[in-house]
Amino acid sequence: MDNKEILEFMVDEAVSDLKEINYDKDLFVIKFHYNFDEYEMKAAKAFADEECSSKDEKDTWYSEYYMPFLSDIAKDNVEASVEDCADEFSIKAECLVHDCTDEKNKFSEALVIFSEGNKSFDIDKIAKEIGF
Repeated sequence: MDNKEILEFMVDEAVSDLKEINYDKDLFVIKFHYNFDEYEMKAAKAFADEECSSKDEKDTWYSEYYMPFLSDIAKDNVEASVEDCADEFSIKAECLVHDCTDEKNKFSEALVIFSEGNKSFDIDKIAKEIGF
């Protein structure tokens, strides 16, 4: 498993603040921000405007429509990028993506773990251990 090539691939997938996490020599663990582009943010706004009645408060608009839409976009796009990377390098990969919870943040945080062969790992356990 060539960690440098994996990093280059993931950077090409429009992520930022990518950091390697030293955890286990047989696992390559990274975390990063998935940044929303203006089109994704406009789509989330259009969705929230359409789904949220004018009677609803602004907090409801953000918390029940806008932010969940962005979170879904992040999860879908990160999962697709990780799957493409795993296929490209014939490795195993799993990811976790935090829900977008603050309208000021224009990103969601993601954790990805790569391994070769049949090395098993529990991504939830690792996430907890590293404070993700």
